Amino acid sequence: MNKICPNCKTENRNIARYCKNCGKELISENNIVRKAIEEIVKAEDLIDKARKIQIDEHNLDEFKKAEKYLAEAKESQKAQDYAGAIEWAKQCISTIKVVINTSKNKREQIQEEEKRHKEQKRIQFKNLVPLKLVVFFTIILTIAIGIYINSKKKYEGMVYIPAGEFLMGSDEGGGDEKPVHRVYLDAYYIDKHQVTFEQYDKFCEATGRTKPSDSG
Repeated sequence: MNKICPNCKTENRNIARYCKNCGKELISENNIVRKAIEEIVKAEDLIDKARKIQIDEHNLDEFKKAEKYLAEAKESQKAQDYAGAIEWAKQCISTIKVVINTSKNKREQIQEEEKRHKEQKRIQFKNLVPLKLVVFFTIILTIAIGIYINSKKKYEGMVYIPAGEFLMGSDEGGGDEKPVHRVYLDAYYIDKHQVTFEQYDKFCEATGRTKPSDSG
């Protein structure tokens, strides 16, 4: 499958990294959907950040422009124009960064928040009785060691798969495949060794578990 340049729309060979016409870096069809989502999320986060600070009056027009760019990015995404969505989102990001960084009250607000946070931490720490603190951490450490030892026995012969997230689905798919969405997967353990259907049936018979209804 050939790559389409998001800048000049020129069709390039699949193995090409940069557009033969304008030199812009190319993105594969699968990755361009993900890139569009990531850029839009980044733009949304910066818009939210800007709303939390006091925007200077001379920056209000630029802020409105950034909001407009974000709206255009979302519309392009809906129309499956992912290259357009990326470009609009990038315009939003560059514009809103200027708004945030040139706001006079930004530094004062951040310093005030940091000062308030440090004061809250100081008060919380001051109110803790040292002896109770030692007892608390001793209990926590004891529990943690016990859990670790038991888990080592319980999950011996298994591999730990850490929690994570990934993008799933397709905007062009059918049924519940639409749209592309972020999926969070909890951590879990998986056996190191393969198990045959016959072995699993014997396991179910020995433990009283219900056998799977399908053939696997």
